[in-house]
Amino acid sequence: MQDVKTPEFWVTVVTNIVAAIVAILAARGILSAEEGQLWIQLASAIVLPVALLVIGQVNKSYIAAQSAVREARAMAEGNAIWAKATEMRD
Repeated sequence: MQDVKTPEFWVTVVTNIVAAIVAILAARGILSAEEGQLWIQLASAIVLPVALLVIGQVNKSYIAAQSAVREARAMAEGNAIWAKATEMRD
């Protein structure tokens, strides 16, 4: 199974969904086979850049949240060390 965090996974998923929708529309006579292929090509061309942008934004948010957690942890540890040093001094 592919990792859902990779752009390749999302490109494959969205492209397959578009292909399924196009196949249904072609079967019902709403789209011709040529029009269906154009829609699939268009989706393939658009999905990758959009997936990269979305995953980049998610990663940026994740890194910011992890940085905040690490900063809070470091401050708490620093305060504990400071309190212990003050306690030992007195």
